[in-house]
Amino acid sequence: MEELCTVPVNNINVVNCVCIVCSLLKKGFSSRNFEEKTDIINSSRLKDPINLETKVEKSAKKFTRHFQVGFYEKYEWLIGCKTLKKLFCWPCLLFNIAEKTHWNSDGITDLNNFPKSVKGHVNSKSHISARIKEKTFGTYRIEHSLDNHLKISNKLHNERVKKIGTSYND
Repeated sequence: MEELCTVPVNNINVVNCVCIVCSLLKKGFSSRNFEEKTDIINSSRLKDPINLETKVEKSAKKFTRHFQVGFYEKYEWLIGCKTLKKLFCWPCLLFNIAEKTHWNSDGITDLNNFPKSVKGHVNSKSHISARIKEKTFGTYRIEHSLDNHLKISNKLHNERVKKIGTSYND
């Protein structure tokens, strides 16, 4: 599942990383075939410790906030890359391609505002939609929709033909 890839960081540096996050940043989930997508969905979410810290100054106090591995348990959708030292939203990384956010493209590095950022993110329409898509992935295929559409289309066509045939014979 993990492949060596090169990911631009801050449009300057290039980092070689083999994690699924970097792989998805390089080649999006929607660009993959169904088998690859299924493998990614069924693989366990990375919960690696990340050496991520934010220095904070409040009044005369200076302190450093560090990433806590417990965040993974608290936020079941959270995933990180220890090479990039960034946090991402797993469902948004997979399914939210229409709207680029810090959670699905840039990554989160600010631990000082992390709780506030999480609160805003989990209540966003795009995150909720991505979570639903993640939970229902593979349960409804487009082929089924197309098949149903074809049945309806054929039924309507047959009804029109009957009407035309009836009016033509009269």
